Amino acid sequence: MTTASVKPTPRAVGPGGVLRACFAGALAAGSLAFAQEPVAPVAVESAAVAARFPEPTALPRTPAFEPGRSSWTSNAELHALLRSLVREGESAAGIVKLLSLGSSQTGVPIEALLFTRDAGSTATPPRATRPTVLLIGQQHGDEPAGAEALIVIAQELAAGKLQPLLDRINVIVLPRANPDGTAADRRASASGIDINRDHLLLRTPEAQAQAQLVREFRPLVVADLHEHAAVANYVEKFGAVQRADALLQHALTPNLPELVTKAADEWFRVPLQQSLRREGLSSDWYHTSSDDPGDRRLAMGGVHADNGRNVNG
Repeated sequence: MTTASVKPTPRAVGPGGVLRACFAGALAAGSLAFAQEPVAPVAVESAAVAARFPEPTALPRTPAFEPGRSSWTSNAELHALLRSLVREGESAAGIVKLLSLGSSQTGVPIEALLFTRDAGSTATPPRATRPTVLLIGQQHGDEPAGAEALIVIAQELAAGKLQPLLDRINVIVLPRANPDGTAADRRASASGIDINRDHLLLRTPEAQAQAQLVREFRPLVVADLHEHAAVANYVEKFGAVQRADALLQHALTPNLPELVTKAADEWFRVPLQQSLRREGLSSDWYHTSSDDPGDRRLAMGGVHADNGRNVNG
């Protein structure tokens, strides 16, 4: 499993740049973390930074990007949108099946879409004859770009625009893994548990929903989409914005078989870097910084066996 952290922050003003970056890389396989942007168009960067991170030429067709809109796609809008994409019979997109994974702690449905040309993949239990890629967005409720990106990918798959992919793989799209956090604009679940630190103990129904998908469909690749602040602490500590558009990291928990680590790096992280480069986007190894203004150290993603990246690896 590859982990990528996509962060087009100063593409400034709005989430369009984030979506361009994550859409470029997501289906290449991996786990992505996106930069969170202000929704309202507020110019915060210098002319030099704006030139480095230009506005996108086209905006996606999600509820959040409707004219005059200043909020992200709501849970109710996502619920309706996923149902509008379902195709029970064969179509240009193959079969598009709604997967009901239970409910969040406040009763909001947790739902995914399965895109396949393999009828066995829709059976109970699934009998897939081709590899499955699982794309997960918005485990952290205050990181909405992953969900918006996966709405775009689901729309493209349902429209048949990515048809060659389904000749080789199945794709499962779980756009929003934390609907309660989304509604409250908070990182954690309704009970205050960080879902992305609950993939070992499975205390939350949200983490259990992801575990159910992995058990039933045994995906070869799990892409976990997050956001990463490109300005924030970096301006405060270093007087600069981060250079890379995407930060990538695969599973690195110590007890992974050597072959899994080798495959995650060579089959997914490196091709993902190449895919981003073709889109004119730069990448680096995933790293983060503490909230302490005096702490100028950087650290890579953790190796503990509790987050989605390492558990799925």
